[in-house]
This record gives sequence, C-alpha cells and structure tokens, in this order.
Amino acid sequence: MLAPLALTTLALAAAATDGGETVVRARAADDVDNVRVDGGAVWDGGAALLLVPGATLARDGGPLSPVRPVVRGLSGPRLAVTALGLSLDDPAAGVVDVGLLPWGMGDVVVDVGAGAGLGGALSLRRPAPGVQIVVGAGSVGTLRARGRVAEDVEGGHVAGFVDVGSTRGDFPFVNDDTLGTGGPDAVRANNDQQRANVAAAADVDAAGVRVAVAASGAARRGGVPGFASAPLALRAEDALGAVGAQARARAGVVVVDVGVAAAGSDRRVFGVGAAGPTDSRLVGARAGASARATASIVEGATASLRARADRSAIVAVVDRDAARLDADATVRAAVGPLVVGVDARVGVGVVVDRDLRAAVERTVDGTAAREGATLTLLPQGALRVLAADGDGAATAFLGVTRASRAPTLDERYAPRGFVRGNPALRPEAVDELEAGVVVGTDAARARVVGHVSALRDGIVVVHKNAFELGPENTGAATRAGVDVGVALRPTPLVSVDVAASLLVTALASTGAPLPGAPPVALALAPRVGDDDGWLRALLAVRGPVSSTLFGTLTSPGTVLLDVEGRLPLAPRLGVLVSLHNALDVRDARDQNLLPLPGRLVFVSLEVRA
Repeated sequence: MLAPLALTTLALAAAATDGGETVVRARAADDVDNVRVDGGAVWDGGAALLLVPGATLARDGGPLSPVRPVVRGLSGPRLAVTALGLSLDDPAAGVVDVGLLPWGMGDVVVDVGAGAGLGGALSLRRPAPGVQIVVGAGSVGTLRARGRVAEDVEGGHVAGFVDVGSTRGDFPFVNDDTLGTGGPDAVRANNDQQRANVAAAADVDAAGVRVAVAASGAARRGGVPGFASAPLALRAEDALGAVGAQARARAGVVVVDVGVAAAGSDRRVFGVGAAGPTDSRLVGARAGASARATASIVEGATASLRARADRSAIVAVVDRDAARLDADATVRAAVGPLVVGVDARVGVGVVVDRDLRAAVERTVDGTAAREGATLTLLPQGALRVLAADGDGAATAFLGVTRASRAPTLDERYAPRGFVRGNPALRPEAVDELEAGVVVGTDAARARVVGHVSALRDGIVVVHKNAFELGPENTGAATRAGVDVGVALRPTPLVSVDVAASLLVTALASTGAPLPGAPPVALALAPRVGDDDGWLRALLAVRGPVSSTLFGTLTSPGTVLLDVEGRLPLAPRLGVLVSLHNALDVRDARDQNLLPLPGRLVFVSLEVRA
C-alpha cells in the first residue's frame, strides 16, 4: 500500500517535495546517491532510463503501449515514483508505467537500490524555463503532439505540460512462434493505443512561507495483444491522477514541511478473453497528509523527523460481481537521516501498516463476506558512510539498508481475470549491502557499485496457467551484481554515456533466476552537436529474462538501436527525426512473449520560445 520510507536518500525526496530543481543534461555516472537522465527525449522519454546502470524496460507492444521500468530485477510497487512532489504510484496496484507519467516535463533523478522504495525511486523534476511544442507523425499510423511551458515569475515558478497521441500499432509482421490460434490479426490489429498526459505545477514565496501546488493526470485506451499461447481480443482503459500541495517555513535552525495529497486510478479490461467475454474494472483512491521537521544540530550535521498518514480504498467490479475493499488508516514515521562527522548518514524507522479490511458484496447471490484487520510492523533502516578526497574528484561509499513493504490492495484482492489477486500474500523485505566509488571530473566520470541483497518473501507476478497471471511469494531469493556507469564529455559538442550491469539472482525454492531480472544489460549512447542541431544514438542490449518461478518460460535477449536527430530550420524552429529499432529486429519480445515492432520512423516539427 505504501512505498517504503526514503531513508538513505532524503535529499532526493526533499527536493521532489520542494518542486525540484533544474537538473543538468543526462549522464550515466553522476553522484553517489542517484543518476540523472534526460526526460525530454524526442519521442520515447522512457528510453532514457536505460542509461541508469541497473535499470531495464519491459514493453507491452508498439508505440504508446505500457512501459514498465525494472531496477535490479525489481519493478512495480517496489519503485517509489514522484513527479513535481506528487506520489504517482497507483493507489490500488502500485503499478509503475512510464507512459502514464508526465515524461518530458523535466529531467529525471533515479536512485537505484533499497531505501527509497524497495527497489529504487524515480523523481521527475520541474523543467528549465522555456516553451516547447512538438507535433509529429510516423510508422503504424502514429500521431502525437506535445507541449511544455515553464516560466520563472516573481517569487516563484509555474509550469505546464500536455502530451497526446494515438497509434494503430498494427505492425506488418508477427513471428510464427508468438502466434496464438487467433492468427496475426489477433495480435497486430489489437495493439492500437490512444494516450493523453497533462501536468501543472506552481510554487511561490509568501510572507516567508514557500507554497507549492501540483497536479498530474493521464489516460490510455487500447488493445491488449495477448500472450503467445492465449489469443485475446481484449481492450484496456487506464487512468492515473494526483493532486497535492506543500508548504515550507523556517523557524531558526528548524525547517518544517507539511503537505496534503490525493491520488486515484481507474483500470478496466473488457472484451473477449481466454474464458469468454469479460469486463473487469479496478478503481483505487488514496488521500493523506505528511509532515517533516529538519533541524541543524551543529555545522555539517542535521536531523529530521517525518510522519505520514494515508487511507486507501479500491472498488473492483468483475462482470456482475462487485467488491469494495477498504484499508484502515496507515501511518509511517521515521527519524533520519542523521548526518554526523565527515559524511555519515543513519536512518531508522518503522511503517505501521493497518492491514486490509475487506467487505465483499456479490450481486449474483447476495452473499457477503468480511475479513478482519491485522496490524503489520515493517521495520526500515539504513546506514551509509561516505569518504571523499579534498577536491571531490573521488568519493567512496558503503551502505547497509533494510526495506520492506506490505502487498498492495490489488496484489491481495484483484478480481478474477487476466491477473488474479492472492489474499495469502505476506509482506516482502530486502536486506542490501552496497559499496561503490564515483571518480573523475566533468570531462570523464565513472560510477561503479557492487551490491548483494537477500529478498525475503518476494512478491512476483507469474504465470499460473496459460491464460492467467497472479502474484506469489517467492520465498527467499538472493541478488548480487555490479552496476557501472561512464560519462564522457571531451568537448561541449560530444558526449558518450555507457551503462552496464551484471546481475545474478536465484530463488531458494527452485534455483531459477528471479522472474523479470535480466542477467546482463548494456546501454551505449553517443551524442554529437549543440542544443540546436544534434545527432544521438542509443544501443540497448538485454539478456534473456525468466517469466516463471521455475525458469521454464524465458524471453530471449534483445539488441535494439535507436537513432534521433534535430535539424535546425530557424533559430527557434527545427525538424526532429526518430528511428526506432533501426536494425529492424523482428524477433524481439518482452517478458510476456508479446511481439515488439520492427523498424519505426517518426518525423516531428519542434517550435521553441
């Protein structure tokens, strides 16, 4: 229900609460806590996450389809997501779909590792001042328009963003081994998408108090292509929104932040499924308040106390069955980080999770059932020690983190259908040890991190049969790996970013790899040019991915190349060309065996002001 506390990366969380800062252009090796990537890519902003060492993407088909980030083999509700200070994780399911985020609103800060979310955190910052309008079209009947405005005003900042698009998605091929009995049309023609994203934010100083407000909303409608063995004619509708306000005031050495926020989601799947006609809907809502006090103890040392309370609820409708699921008030509190001496940070805390109280009313036979509530304590803790040389050219760090989370409402009680909930799920937890070093200057910088972790009762969505998915506790699992990021800036006109990761995972019960965790990933991104005219490429390599607890269903690895460029026509006018899957790889599939399109071409006109 609630993302774990951000203990080791309070600086990141605080910046997001404050509305964020304008961040520099992406580089795969940044600082100790996080990596910053460019959220303003021409066509597919989510692809920038591939430049985060340890991160990969799982796609569900053609352009505008859902795209799920995977960080060190973990995804979904394990990732904390904020945009302009708003928490944008799904209130019902905790799903993270970058297609429903205001990508392009600004640059993105990514923390990899336990602490800020069980598996990491994504934070979208406010953009630099300016106006940008992009209108384009391309392969598979794709049309798209995007606009962004951000301005500094007296005592504050305002920003707005809109992105709308549609695609038929019926790419002209499907591999024979990915077809169900429905044939190519059942997969291709049911892969269309329509999507819209809007966001707005403002902050201002008034009488010594800084007030920030923000809102974000997104909706998508489209086909669900289906699995290799399950030809489906399903349609899906998804919506996600949030609104919130924060205020900051200073009294001597103490800074106090308070905030209120609300979020909602609406997910519907309808049409003809493997078991016949179906119509399922899941609506989630969350409202809450938060407070934080930060005090400067002595020079170079601070302490903070934070608390948050949320209430969540979902309503599920499956054909004629209706269920309303309520979560009692959930409170979380923590002390940290405490900065002492050179640069050591300690965070301790606990999530007090009042478990689900479920009341189910079935309109079919009038029966009702009620499940009792339980109290779950989810301890959180972190210790990170840093040592830097005098000129800041090298920093070494060592960190130990305990993070845990309760299952989401959807994971417990999703209605029957494509994904079925599991009321018997137990909370999952991660104990992680990290050690790394960041070395170099602005011209050449490298970040190398080794990590090992133990995942207890990990929750993974797996194939229960040929037609249905569901979450299961995997029991104990281990992860170990190395993440490497290199950023080269030899001249102002040339840059090269490299992100590479090796990951070894194993489930104690079966010995199989953790589902969704690629053993190897590599991204190479050279760029030439200035802001007016440029050419860049992104080569992404991903190893094979297991989709079951036994490793019996595996999606093969992929090698994909994207090329993008901008040709200036006038001082504030340019043509953008994006070539996706330039090598025309036609056997690429995601972890659910969904076919991905071949080569795609998009052309856009960009206006700046």
